[in-house]
Amino acid sequence: MAVKRGKGGKLEKGSVLNPRGRPQGSRDVADEWLEAYHRLGGTEGLVKWAKKNPTEFYRGATKLFPKDIRMEATVGLDWEGIVAAWNRGKAK
Repeated sequence: MAVKRGKGGKLEKGSVLNPRGRPQGSRDVADEWLEAYHRLGGTEGLVKWAKKNPTEFYRGATKLFPKDIRMEATVGLDWEGIVAAWNRGKAK
C-alpha cells in the first residue's frame, strides 16, 4: 500500500508508514519504562530520579500516553452566579 498524504502532509485514513509493523522481538516504550522502574528501585527510586532529571522524565513519560485523545464535554455554567460573585469582589 502506498503512503497517501492529505492536506497539510498528514497521513490519509488507512495509510501506513510501516506496513510490516514493529520488528518481532523489539520492545515497546512501556516495557522499557517498566524495566527502568525496577532498576531504579520501584516508585521511590523513580521519583528520586525524576526529580533530578525532570526533562528526561517528562520526555519519556509523554510517550506512554496516546498522542491523540478525543473528548466531548458539556459544561453548564451559572453565569448569573459568576457575575454576582465577580461584582461582590469588585465592591470590596
